[in-house]
Amino acid sequence: MEDEEGFVYALDLEGRLRWKASYGKEWGRSYSGSRSTPTYWNGRLYLTSGYGGAACFDAATGRQIWSIDMVERFGARNIKWGITESPLIIDNKVILTPGGPQAGVAAVHPDTGATIWTTAGVDDTSGYCSPIEITHAGQSIIVQLTGKTFIGIRPDTGKLLWRELRDPEPRYNIQAVSPVFDDGKFYLTSGYGGERGVMFQLNADGTGVTAEWRDSELDCHHGGLILLDGLIYGAADRNNRNQWICLNLQDGRVIEKIDGVGKGSLIYADGMLYTFAEKGMMGLVDPRPGNFRLVSSFKVPIGGQGPYWAHPSIAGGRLYLRHAETLFVYVIAEP
Repeated sequence: MEDEEGFVYALDLEGRLRWKASYGKEWGRSYSGSRSTPTYWNGRLYLTSGYGGAACFDAATGRQIWSIDMVERFGARNIKWGITESPLIIDNKVILTPGGPQAGVAAVHPDTGATIWTTAGVDDTSGYCSPIEITHAGQSIIVQLTGKTFIGIRPDTGKLLWRELRDPEPRYNIQAVSPVFDDGKFYLTSGYGGERGVMFQLNADGTGVTAEWRDSELDCHHGGLILLDGLIYGAADRNNRNQWICLNLQDGRVIEKIDGVGKGSLIYADGMLYTFAEKGMMGLVDPRPGNFRLVSSFKVPIGGQGPYWAHPSIAGGRLYLRHAETLFVYVIAEP
């Protein structure tokens, strides 16, 4: 973000700028700045802005191919901290979550941005969450969390398969953690304490879900979850402040808790969890039950103002961490 304008950047692997391109006005209110990690697909980048813009760029050159205003087209409602999601690409469609009265979710054409379908009946605002695709009984389903609901949608038509009101209602209409899914079971949670975690069982034909168990241990705020061999990993917010939790997906049983580096985000690679605390500590964690522990850690330098909220990425033996306007790159592969 420069002044009031948002930019998407392409760097080579040595950090040299290849190109940068504006995608329009970016969020300047509370916690100002970019909200979307661009989604790469078929040589193009797709992204959203806090004010409800959506845009497509040529990934090689930065040329803008199309842009739309979701507020104008779909009646998207600006939410307190800005619309926040990375688009999902499925079946040659770009999936967005405007949160409009008649367009809770929308699909647009990846080449033109033209509307393909919209989902009515959601009756909720966007919830700071990126949608996911799951496969069940041979069919794909789009799964998303909005401000107060948990929904499933058919990707071919946009038909609403289920709509479950979250109980208790999410604080501030924030459901910023994408669900995890395995073998017909969803786990979803949100922050700010209370009984925020729930496991939903998907029915045989994929048209509905049933709550199987609830927990008050893993109230993950916005750092994401990892599901590994039937175990859920994430950082607690208020209930087990700053602790990292390992839960059993089957029954919600707490396997282990550790202090680690403090509340943050995580990624999995080569049998290890890379945990990135919002205060700037990076920690390597062994996730194995019975050996769940912090192996090593280091402090990431200050790259600007505010908390360390950008999630880590790993590619080609390198760990990529961003703080504010600074990108840090660490070699983690063996020599």
